[in-house]
Amino acid sequence: MIKKNKDLFARNLNILKEKVPALSQKLSSISVDKGFWVEEARTGAPTLIYRSDGQETFLHSRYDPEKEAWRWAEGLGDEWEMLVLFGLGLGYHLLAVSRLYPGKRVILVENDERHLLPPLYYLNLASLTQIDLTLVVAADAAAAAQQVSRIIFNNLGYSQQIKVLPAYQSLYPAYWAAFQDEFSDQLLSYKSGLVTIGAHRLRWWKNYSENFLEYLEAPGVNSLFDKFAGVPVILVAAGPSLAKNIHLLPALQDKALILAAGSAIGPLLHYGFRPHLLLSCDPTENNYNHFAGLDGREIPFIFASSLYHKIVREYQGLKFSFALDTMNSWPDKVAGREKGVLHSGATVAVTCFDLAVKLGGDPIIFIGQDLAYTGMKTHAEGNFYARAVADGEENGLFLTEGNNGPVYTTKALWTMKLHLERLISAARQERRIINATEGGAILRGTEIMPLAEAAERYCRLPRPVKDTILAAGRQRSSLTEDEAGRLAAALARLRRQAQHCAHSLAQAKATAGQLQPGESGQAVTPEQLSGAEKKFKRMEKRVLETELYRHFIRSMMFDLLTITAMTASKKIADSEDIADKAGQVANGFVTWFRTVAEAAEYLEQEVIQPVEARLRG
Repeated sequence: MIKKNKDLFARNLNILKEKVPALSQKLSSISVDKGFWVEEARTGAPTLIYRSDGQETFLHSRYDPEKEAWRWAEGLGDEWEMLVLFGLGLGYHLLAVSRLYPGKRVILVENDERHLLPPLYYLNLASLTQIDLTLVVAADAAAAAQQVSRIIFNNLGYSQQIKVLPAYQSLYPAYWAAFQDEFSDQLLSYKSGLVTIGAHRLRWWKNYSENFLEYLEAPGVNSLFDKFAGVPVILVAAGPSLAKNIHLLPALQDKALILAAGSAIGPLLHYGFRPHLLLSCDPTENNYNHFAGLDGREIPFIFASSLYHKIVREYQGLKFSFALDTMNSWPDKVAGREKGVLHSGATVAVTCFDLAVKLGGDPIIFIGQDLAYTGMKTHAEGNFYARAVADGEENGLFLTEGNNGPVYTTKALWTMKLHLERLISAARQERRIINATEGGAILRGTEIMPLAEAAERYCRLPRPVKDTILAAGRQRSSLTEDEAGRLAAALARLRRQAQHCAHSLAQAKATAGQLQPGESGQAVTPEQLSGAEKKFKRMEKRVLETELYRHFIRSMMFDLLTITAMTASKKIADSEDIADKAGQVANGFVTWFRTVAEAAEYLEQEVIQPVEARLRG
């Protein structure tokens, strides 16, 4: 074994301190994993070996580790801007990347902080200062993937490669597989969120305007928060497996709170059962099909401000309102009427689950939450969209692990499952969470149990569920003159801010024009570019500080604003000369201001002015 070079360790540690001060301090107080040995390769260079149970694994070539790493790095090509690398080994591969691709960004993932030590003793790491290096060290692969995902999402304009040190793939196969699975899930979930926001943003605000007064005057769902501490809450979804245990619900009417998603009301009424609470937040017109002709006078209804407005207007029963976390609680704050905020997601089940937690429910029991085509059916009988699916009829079906064996699902349903599992993971330490669906896809983090067994164990005591809900529902009241006055003044401010956004776009265009070459072809100077950038930033700051942007535009245009900013930053960074950079700066800022101004114009015409008219009427 080659002797450690402690002087080299100290020099390398100083290099690392610039990148991650806290980690470098920790490294100085731990020891190398005893399974790792460093010996001379045939060329005399050090090479790393892992020994366990009499078996040896070479992390690098036993002949020429430097040449091996260089060839590997060359194979990456030059068509990437961010590299995610799992495994450091002795550092040869990372050093080759730093020398071949200076200036690029590298995210190094390690499953044990001790694995960072060997290179510090044996190789000169000075060239690592040539790359933008980020370290992610986590023993849990899912946690590491989540950290990397956040970095990737904040740099969407950059092309990426994800690689593993070849020896790590055999040394840590479970970690690498789990990392890849979680990273793929995170990426799918994030993209789905952007698509959802993009697809629904105009519907959200149209409904917001139509539901404005009903939303403010209804009692808030927060009047129910913590009122059911220790009470079993059964969450009813419209999956095809609901038919297996829906007949058990009448006997649980007085022993648990039964909360149904809006899409489940058809199947429940089909079997002659009315839940204690019904919740819906889908902004689309198609959602109305679940409610058309519904007599909801005996079913208290919980609705989001973004819900398709015709459902809210026609619903005859007791109504509670809430704000989605993707929207805002601006009217609540202005009028002084807090309604409570619930999570949104790819499925209403996310919102129902978040409510169950905030109600205090324990245990929380899922039924009908298939998230799959159990028995090759889309929904339980009675749902407006229920149908059978024949083999080969739909594209994109794939098998996944189910509660009763493999079951077919889709990418959309899989994304819903990921959203729900994330919330379950956060709540499972404090609540018992049971999946009594008796079919469908497995929900990670839940305890699988038939509904009959869950009822026998946890739903035995009588509970005053209906009386508690009705008592909370008595808080409905019309707006006072003072509240209406505050809202009118706030809406007038929003109108002025919308006009300011239009004015800012005009100013941005004028500033961009100053970055064009003069009539004589004279190039823009660095001083002119610096002055223009400062002016753009001042204008941007004034827009970002407005109520209209913070409470409306940011959530309404999140996807476009995020991608616009990232793309512009990348193009500016890639500019080859001052003229190119000036053009990219001008184009990036004008595009951003145009996006904001268009959103402001829509909000003024379709939300602010109609709400003002409703207040006056």
